[in-house]
Amino acid sequence: MTETGSRTVIDLEGWTALNGSGRRPEDADLRVIIDEEAVIISETQVSRGRLLELVAKAELTEITVFKRLSDGQFVEIGHEEVIDLCEPLIESFHVGSRHHEYRFVLDGVDFTWPIRAITGLKLKHLAKVDPATYGVWEEIPGEDDRPIADHQKVHLRREHVERFFTGKKGTTEG
Repeated sequence: MTETGSRTVIDLEGWTALNGSGRRPEDADLRVIIDEEAVIISETQVSRGRLLELVAKAELTEITVFKRLSDGQFVEIGHEEVIDLCEPLIESFHVGSRHHEYRFVLDGVDFTWPIRAITGLKLKHLAKVDPATYGVWEEIPGEDDRPIADHQKVHLRREHVERFFTGKKGTTEG
């Protein structure tokens, strides 16, 4: 948090980690990250269209807008959806072309991901497993499953749905 004039500015990203799961104050401005660009807004309720205006992308068509939650998951924002920025789980936003969505399956759960790469550690966070005691593997049909290290990036492909699973370290079965 920082002070600007008479209003406090709260960093949306990391709020939950620093302050717990309580609601953010409604009388503060918010520093919001949209596609790695920081913008400060005073609204606590914001639409998908407003987010696009803030980064001068309102004219784009065939676009998706995702909110990134504190658990690392991306959730698509609907065209008419209004987001409550005082909720503690939202950390940032990502805007992208519908043609740049990636899909993968992790422990039997389907995920939509707006970024081409994902790390082993991020997969563990999404699976909600203890990173110290669990490993993550990529299923490769007809071959041995490939272990993914915490900081190793896996490049997702649009034409293919990668499959991952987690399990206790020392095993390769999810």
